[in-house]
Amino acid sequence: MTLRAPSRWEIALQALLLLALLYFTVDLWQAHFGQGCETVDAFMQGGCYPWGWEGAFAELRILRSQENYLTGGWVRVVLLATGLAMPFLLQRRGASAGFMAISGLAATIVVGNWPGSIL
Repeated sequence: MTLRAPSRWEIALQALLLLALLYFTVDLWQAHFGQGCETVDAFMQGGCYPWGWEGAFAELRILRSQENYLTGGWVRVVLLATGLAMPFLLQRRGASAGFMAISGLAATIVVGNWPGSIL
């Protein structure tokens, strides 16, 4: 198996994926030690997570518990890391760019926002 150098477009996509990976890794670290908010006011002030709430956030499975949130965080990190590796592993530039875009979208949108998601 030979590795190839990524193109400029792939490097740009990798930079975006790397930023998202850093953001979600820090969020995962903070969520691991974080605590749930008791009220909406506490959530608006920051420093806590809306785990186990009723109402507006209840349909998002990822926010039903801290365990779901952490599991979703790890899924995001793995998807983004996989997307970062694609330009080196796939020989076709279009395929790797498409794979990076799909993994980035899946990590940022589908995992966290899909009601009844994979968690």
